[in-house]
Amino acid sequence: MSRAYYCTVEELNERGRDNIPDQFRSNMHLIYSSPATLAFNSPGAEGFGVKRAGLAVPDSIMLIVAPGCCGRNTSLISSMREYDNRFFYLMMDETDIVTGRHLKKIPKAVEEICNSLDKKPSVVMICITCVDALLGTDMERVCRKAEEKTGLPVRPCYMYALTREGRKPPMVHVRQSLYSLLEPTKKKGNVVNLLGFFSPLVDDCELYDLLHSAGIKTIHEISRCRDFEEYKTMSEANFNLVLHQESRFAAEDFNDRLKIPFIELRRLYQTDKIQGIYIPYWTFDADTSTNYSAMGGIDYEVEYTDDKGERHTRIETRWYPTSGHINHFFDDVLVRASNKLSDTLLEWIEPYNTKAVASYSPDYMSGFCSEIYTIDLDDAHREAMDKMTRDIHYMAERDVLMRYDRVYGVKLRTSYYDETYKYIFIPVYSTAYMYKDKHYNVLINGETGKIKGEYPKSPIKIAAIIIVILGILFGIYLASSHEDTSYNDKSQKIQYSDSIDYKTFAFSIEEEMF
Repeated sequence: MSRAYYCTVEELNERGRDNIPDQFRSNMHLIYSSPATLAFNSPGAEGFGVKRAGLAVPDSIMLIVAPGCCGRNTSLISSMREYDNRFFYLMMDETDIVTGRHLKKIPKAVEEICNSLDKKPSVVMICITCVDALLGTDMERVCRKAEEKTGLPVRPCYMYALTREGRKPPMVHVRQSLYSLLEPTKKKGNVVNLLGFFSPLVDDCELYDLLHSAGIKTIHEISRCRDFEEYKTMSEANFNLVLHQESRFAAEDFNDRLKIPFIELRRLYQTDKIQGIYIPYWTFDADTSTNYSAMGGIDYEVEYTDDKGERHTRIETRWYPTSGHINHFFDDVLVRASNKLSDTLLEWIEPYNTKAVASYSPDYMSGFCSEIYTIDLDDAHREAMDKMTRDIHYMAERDVLMRYDRVYGVKLRTSYYDETYKYIFIPVYSTAYMYKDKHYNVLINGETGKIKGEYPKSPIKIAAIIIVILGILFGIYLASSHEDTSYNDKSQKIQYSDSIDYKTFAFSIEEEMF
């Protein structure tokens, strides 16, 4: 095992500047860096530093040009499976730094790399560090020289920590480079690009639903592009939606070069305007025993001859009386005890895990306000009974359909046993905003973080969308009258979610009812 090396200031002074120990010379000795530092990228960038971000273009490769002290902190990326044979390193020595000799090496290095690959890359990204920032390297010129050597597009990426606090930090530059390969093409009105992140939005992000409901059919994200050909279709977008402020300059380039306008989705959190509320609920338990009767139908085919003498078949149904029995235990049927908040919004942010209710404690009320019930126990019980009846009716229909093809006329005779209730409080975060003198509410499930809110709707725009949809449907009808066409809606439901600590509690012991 190697021993630690140290040297006092007095000893260094005696040695003089021409006799500095090798352990203190960066070109002679590299101080150990742990694997954690080798792999580190800012959490705010979701693990994407300039190097990974620069490789976001499908089928691209990267050459990083840096001295050993900078390159060692990036070299680990070459061992990641998704970047195998896509990341290369040209190390600068002290002579390169002093004379700029490495600038002549870069085009040759790019040529050698491209010739060594089995598959021709779509673009070569050249990443340079603070050294070239201090040297004032004309990287655009170096990239043009490399393009002459390879016949491929070559783009710069600037890993300049020195510009991190400037108007255009490194991640702004890299976003501009990523989209600089796109060429003008014919626009499509139902296509949008999402600019901002290097990883895709979660599959259940509600933004997808909002865009689809506005008539958008194709949503492009660079991280979801399967190949370079799909990447090039991003130039067909009718507009760009900017999700991160560091993509604003890239969006402006889109507008200038490709005439694609952009809208910036601003993120504004006003936590002081979010109020924690405990909403009162009644919960009901009951054992049920149900006898039901119904009519069950069995389908059969009937052949007949039409007026033209042609034979056809049609489906008819024979109906038979049937009956059955269902036993079911209803556990924690929730009924709201207050009608101050929107029923629709509260339904959208359900469910809650009522199995996790805790006994009442004053500590839970810290930072929260609470409502008192405005729906009494009798009214809530009737609503719970209606819910149970609907569920039993559905169970009876499902039971009949296990033996028959169709069902109607279900009649129930239900007995209820061992009915109990609890009075509980459920955590909700609420906020509101005003738009054109009208209030809109947003609710957050305090247990799961599920969000649902109201937003302004333009009657004129809604009417226009309906007219467009009807026109499309009419066109589909006309087309289908001439040839068979099948359509498959593959749109996905998405949703943002944030997790919030919570406590759901009940402050009465389960009691016998009636």
